[in-house]
Amino acid sequence: MSVLQSFLDSVRSGTIEVIDLTAPLTSETPVLQLPEPFGNTIPFRLEEISRYDDRGPAWYWNDIHTGVKPCQ
Repeated sequence: MSVLQSFLDSVRSGTIEVIDLTAPLTSETPVLQLPEPFGNTIPFRLEEISRYDDRGPAWYWNDIHTGVKPCQ
């Protein structure tokens, strides 16, 4: 039996419990604020690009602004 099949069987049987810890991002999502002299990240912001209108007639599309650590 493959590892993936074993995992799926365990989830189905309840041997492994999956807990969804996801949360929606909004402008109210808390952001960790560090004291000086450390830099801080920007708060989450959603900027609408189009919403089934003349800017994009077939899709709803947003820019997402949030702090991320750049890869080195």
